[in-house]
Amino acid sequence: MELQIIPAQIEDASLLTIIAIASKNHWNYTQNQMVSWIPELIVSEDSIKNNVVYKLLEGNETVGFYMLKKSNEKFVDLEFLFLLPIWIGKGYGKLLLQHAIEKTKTLGALNIKVVSDPNAEGFYANFGFKKIANKKTNVPGRFLPTMILKF
Repeated sequence: MELQIIPAQIEDASLLTIIAIASKNHWNYTQNQMVSWIPELIVSEDSIKNNVVYKLLEGNETVGFYMLKKSNEKFVDLEFLFLLPIWIGKGYGKLLLQHAIEKTKTLGALNIKVVSDPNAEGFYANFGFKKIANKKTNVPGRFLPTMILKF
């Protein structure tokens, strides 16, 4: 099958939300945790309109996506990077992240920042992201690594 990374369209919002929820659920979180995170995993039409959002196609099927939000001239935030669970561990996340890094450079930013799921910290570290902080969550004892890649 042919792989393509193309801009997401406003009408992709619900599909991208489904992918984000399915991908997060892949890590065997509790039902209560998943329910509490749903609002953070929603991809709205406005978020597609106002940010840089690309989707990964395998043939005609959308299998993953990422979203970049430019917070200022020097920083871009990687807000989302998700794959359908069946595609996790097959190198597709690497393709998406490489594309996101290149896109960040074309935006003129000097850094890309991500607040990572703990399960993805090693993935980002493999690309040179450095942990700069731990973000406290509403789950007692759970922190999200805040990571940055400087160009």
